[in-house]
Amino acid sequence: MQRISFIHTADLHLGSTINIGGKGPAELEKIFTQAVFKAFENICDYALEYSVDFVLLSGDIYDRENRSVLANHFFNKQCKRLAKKGIPVLLIAGNHDPLNEDNELINSPDNVYIFSSRQVDSREIYNDKDELIAQVSGCSYRGKADSRRLYRDYETIPGIWNIALLHTQLDPDNINYMPCSLEDLLARGDIHYWALGHIHQARIINRSINRAVAYPGIPQGRDAGEAGIKGALLVELIPDCQPVISFLPTSKIIYQKKEISINSIANGNFSDLKRLINNKAKELKKIDSNCINLNCDQIEPLQELEGIIVDWVLTGRGELSELIKGQRDELGSFLLDSLQKEFLSRKPFIWTRKITDRTGKLLDEGLLGDSPIFKEIEDVIAVLKNKQGLKDELLSEFGFIWTDKSDREDSKAASFQLDDQKLYDLIDYARGLIIEELLERRERA
Repeated sequence: MQRISFIHTADLHLGSTINIGGKGPAELEKIFTQAVFKAFENICDYALEYSVDFVLLSGDIYDRENRSVLANHFFNKQCKRLAKKGIPVLLIAGNHDPLNEDNELINSPDNVYIFSSRQVDSREIYNDKDELIAQVSGCSYRGKADSRRLYRDYETIPGIWNIALLHTQLDPDNINYMPCSLEDLLARGDIHYWALGHIHQARIINRSINRAVAYPGIPQGRDAGEAGIKGALLVELIPDCQPVISFLPTSKIIYQKKEISINSIANGNFSDLKRLINNKAKELKKIDSNCINLNCDQIEPLQELEGIIVDWVLTGRGELSELIKGQRDELGSFLLDSLQKEFLSRKPFIWTRKITDRTGKLLDEGLLGDSPIFKEIEDVIAVLKNKQGLKDELLSEFGFIWTDKSDREDSKAASFQLDDQKLYDLIDYARGLIIEELLERRERA
């Protein structure tokens, strides 16, 4: 075996749009509508920049089975750029774009190979010296769900790299998305790299000598559930070494969720709140990549970030909360409009998608004194936070209930997962609401 390199991407969802929370300004319309397309163009730029041996796409190239002429034409145009440099593109169709005979509106370039949906198929890869260096295998979805356990059917060739494309949730019990487990894939010791698709978060599931299992994630986030920098994976397979996997940032627009505490505002008004948000917005200069969680290198982006779409969450307690709640509609209109206009001209621009109010009024807990109800509340809160078994049960029950509405697939990775810190925050917020209600009832009594 000899050293090879390739780009692994998936879930392009060409033809889909990003969620900006309404109608955007005319000057940003093209950026918003082209963001998903631009991410794939960036992937092709990387392929040319690093002269990779081939490019892999692990399903959901298009957002729907009935793909648009525009999306089909754009994809072929980018692949033709790779064809000029002799870079093959090998792909499978996923559950969003299952393969049938009438799918392709425009004939694909000669360097594009689409794996059949009938059975697992293989394609041999040769270098410029006409030496066989790898075999890539895969099978496309034949419908919006596919229950076949195809990982068993991949054939390999000894003495070269064997790579498998698979669009799966990596769940042996989910029969909709080519069911299998990590253990099933690792049991196939003759497969050197499992190029997975379907999960929109980049993950290196397993890596060892001459082997890896990975998801590249979605190249361009389309909603708050796909926050942070998105990209693809540059993979180098080196004999008798762990695969070298690098994260390639491709998203021109990213989503962020930022909390703003009103605790620092005493006797303030909406102008003070707007000033507080403006100051926080100015701090959005350097955005960390999710590559930190991948345990791999991040390659510098070929182009600068164009924009950040932000969801602001107002938190904390103070007199300002009563103003916010008393003027909720006017506040929403005033703040949203002014914030959206405020940062259009900066680079990267900041677009406020929505503002969520989770503030509360100041609590004088001393008024509760030695109330047995108050003591009972504190005891319950302590149990919820500190009893490990109960905490695990809460995380298990509620950890995946906030699903990302932009993707209807039954995918836990597309959810807002509830970790320890979020659980503590929710418990504290619930505690505040209960005490606030108790104090209001005492005032009314």
